[in-house]
Amino acid sequence: ITSATDVSDGLGIDLSNISKMSDVKIIINKEKLNFSELDFLGDKKIDYILSSGEEYSIAFTVASSYKKEFEKEFIEKFNKFSEI
Repeated sequence: ITSATDVSDGLGIDLSNISKMSDVKIIINKEKLNFSELDFLGDKKIDYILSSGEEYSIAFTVASSYKKEFEKEFIEKFNKFSEI
């Protein structure tokens, strides 16, 4: 893991902080976000995901050279992994 943060200020703000501190560009793949419980928001789903906070989640980055190995070990230990 090269960086990590809790998602208490909203995914957009927290990933922006990682990006600025690490001097990297972070790209979120919209297709990998889970919108299943947000139908009531209509076309504002992405805004909600990026700006809401207190989701009790951790966002972290992994060096691309370790991605496959990390994903395999993480799933073995925690049985859940979401890449965005």
